[in-house]
Amino acid sequence: LIYLESINDGAHLQQLSQRWFQPLAQTLMKNLSINFDDEALKQQLVGLFFNLSFGHFALSPLLDHVFTPSDITPATSSPEGIKQHAHFIHSVLTPVLAGLKNNT
Repeated sequence: LIYLESINDGAHLQQLSQRWFQPLAQTLMKNLSINFDDEALKQQLVGLFFNLSFGHFALSPLLDHVFTPSDITPATSSPEGIKQHAHFIHSVLTPVLAGLKNNT
């Protein structure tokens, strides 16, 4: 619903942005453990985090049709699928953030 609201520039988009996403984005930007002043890069990192996090839930039903769930690959919206996705986010973002930290 978040993606649909955004795509449609829906009636609740501003409230959703102000109440939930701006505070979360500000917290993430403030707590990035990287010492750099590039605000555009910080915003892109927060956008990446949002897409990796919320995109998973938006696309879960589609992905379950594309990749048939099994014992090895659970349904993306199942607790095990969410756990695997959280591990994926960590494994993707950790090297990215470490690389940025080393380049500052």
